[in-house]
Amino acid sequence: MSNVSSSSQGVKEDFSFSLDRATVFDVEVFKNRWVCGFGREEGGVFKSAFIQTKADLQEAIRKVKGKGRIFVGFNSLQYDTVILWAILNDQDPYEANLTFFK
Repeated sequence: MSNVSSSSQGVKEDFSFSLDRATVFDVEVFKNRWVCGFGREEGGVFKSAFIQTKADLQEAIRKVKGKGRIFVGFNSLQYDTVILWAILNDQDPYEANLTFFK
């Protein structure tokens, strides 16, 4: 178990979770193309998958959630989850990506 402190809008929360439940994810976006990578440690081996379709993304999220795992990432709240929302809601992820660089 790891103890983590989180601060959101000035409110500090302490919580703990097991890194054994963590699934790392990252999203990359290019014009007319996107990819979401997922990874986790399983039995001492790091396993990964790369997703490039909405249907596969929906299935991957369903499987991760169904196993009681948690998603972790770097800057995921401000960027990756916004891009995933766009993909899952039939928005252009490239256009969503551009809003971060204007």
